[in-house]
Amino acid sequence: MVLGIGADLLDARRVYRGLDAVGEAYIRRVFSLAEQACAGTRPDPQRYYACAFCAKEAVFKALGLAGEGLDLQEIELTYRETGAPQIRLTGALGRYAEERNLGPVLISLSGEGWMIQACALVQERERERAPEREQTAPAPPGM
Repeated sequence: MVLGIGADLLDARRVYRGLDAVGEAYIRRVFSLAEQACAGTRPDPQRYYACAFCAKEAVFKALGLAGEGLDLQEIELTYRETGAPQIRLTGALGRYAEERNLGPVLISLSGEGWMIQACALVQERERERAPEREQTAPAPPGM
């Protein structure tokens, strides 16, 4: 069952300006160590950070949370071997998701020029089903 959808549209130059103005302090405050490592493998690390920031905003919206007081590092954007983006919730946000039985957060990213769009979808985690009991047909009358 879908519990939330969030979208964000970002002019990447906002993040580029933040990186230029504050640099490493901004990166350490906003991005996890895994994201920092991922950015280091990209031809344009600033573009990766802009995509990650946009994804974080979309995830907050999909979770139905306001951004204030939440740790942006607890929403982590990485990529599968196939190149598909994926989100991992950690820390207090990971516990929040666990307590509410939230499943994986799905993320889609697109970009054109300076504009980046992220769409996030939060689903309820599938509950484990009890093993089905073996069904037996009732005995015919008189048996």
